[in-house]
Amino acid sequence: MSACEKITVSNEVLLSLAQEFLDEGMKVLLPLKGESMLPFIRPGKDLALVEARNDAAPGDVVLARTIAGNYVIHRVVRIEPDGNLILKGDGNLVGTETCTPDGVMGTVVQVQRPSGKIHFPQRVKGWQKLPLFLRRVVLALYKRTVGR
Repeated sequence: MSACEKITVSNEVLLSLAQEFLDEGMKVLLPLKGESMLPFIRPGKDLALVEARNDAAPGDVVLARTIAGNYVIHRVVRIEPDGNLILKGDGNLVGTETCTPDGVMGTVVQVQRPSGKIHFPQRVKGWQKLPLFLRRVVLALYKRTVGR
């Protein structure tokens, strides 16, 4: 296999390895495939740099395994009194996921663009506070123009 050959592995395999690296104090750089974090994180283009942190707060973007058993990179919307975190993708207009504090694998500290530019997802914490209709319009315009 050449150094540039692409291989595909399941999320379960990739993220179990990522968990091992995070547990050892390393950072991991993950490719992304879903559209749930548009327009700030673009699938198939951007890479998420994740580091192990156990202090996730509302507004942070985390890599987590939900109570339903799915892996997501979503923003923490709020923390419930029982300690569970409510997560939501920036590109999701409705619907949330829940994870336990132990389900948080790490925090996305930066997003690397193909151009080499670095994007910090914490800078867009106010996105979810915008009116739903405005987010819907921005997402539709983004998908029709930039998101091709």
